[in-house]
Amino acid sequence: MYGYEPQKENEPSSWHETFMMVMAAFQVIVPVMLVIVGVMAGLILTLVVSFSDGRLALIPIVVFGGSVLWYLRRQRRKNEEEQAKYFND
Repeated sequence: MYGYEPQKENEPSSWHETFMMVMAAFQVIVPVMLVIVGVMAGLILTLVVSFSDGRLALIPIVVFGGSVLWYLRRQRRKNEEEQAKYFND
């Protein structure tokens, strides 16, 4: 018939589609979880080291400060490249 086609039944999803959805969810969740665990480990390390010797607590604090500085510089560089790409044309 030309005007009417009955609805086709949906095929059941395969294990591959389910696996792909699980992998997509993990790709979103895992980096966030790694950051959370890293920050917690850094805080615990700072506390443990500061209880043993106060001066040694500067090591994790300097590492954390250096990583924040590195991240901010990287973001500034990316922003400058983006602005140059869009506004200097």
